Amino acid sequence: MTPLRKTARGMLMSQTCREALSSVVNACAEELDGFPVILLCGAKNVGKSTFNRHFISTLLNHTASIEYLECDLGQTEFTPSGCLSLSTVREPLLGPPLTHQWAPDHMIF
Repeated sequence: MTPLRKTARGMLMSQTCREALSSVVNACAEELDGFPVILLCGAKNVGKSTFNRHFISTLLNHTASIEYLECDLGQTEFTPSGCLSLSTVREPLLGPPLTHQWAPDHMIF
């Protein structure tokens, strides 16, 4: 991220996070039979959702859409909390979850 002005700071991403993002995006771009299935998991409050948003937005530079199976009932990205859903993502995720709520392809409450 580039700061808008000298006193403002954009999002800070660690070197290891940038390397992981680059590595996974490159692996997906090199896949010959389509994109692989990727599972992102980790402890609470480690940046899974933030990493996921950047990953999806970056991956959309290489493909027209991504199928996203949402399994975090307490912190959903595209639907109300408490729902398991499958959504097709066709545009970058540029804000918090409340800015990209849409009807999923399939959803279970």
